[in-house]
Amino acid sequence: MVGQGNHISYRPFDVLMMPAPWHRGRVVLLGDSVHSLTPQMTSGGGMAIEDALVLAQELHRSHDLETALAGYCVRREARVKRIYDIGYAICNEERNPMHSREYQIGLLRAGYAFLSAPV
Repeated sequence: MVGQGNHISYRPFDVLMMPAPWHRGRVVLLGDSVHSLTPQMTSGGGMAIEDALVLAQELHRSHDLETALAGYCVRREARVKRIYDIGYAICNEERNPMHSREYQIGLLRAGYAFLSAPV
């Protein structure tokens, strides 16, 4: 419960979108280590699961590790960037509203519609 005398711990959060490639040698990044999203879309965990799924598919599809890891990046980068951009736009609107509420809700709907598409 928030009230007089209760301590509220506050700290800013970091968001990042690393440029591809998301691997070096046999080391590959996924989830928040390569794309930490704002909390507005509540999709960080889901994006990490998608990363793992696509990585597994690409490793299964190709017998060459470099080809598989490059394929993982190609398949993931545009989708993650789109959700990153939408979440960041919603975050900016919450901090400094510049558009109507309908615009803000439209961003959220666009993000969820995009997330509902197959990986």
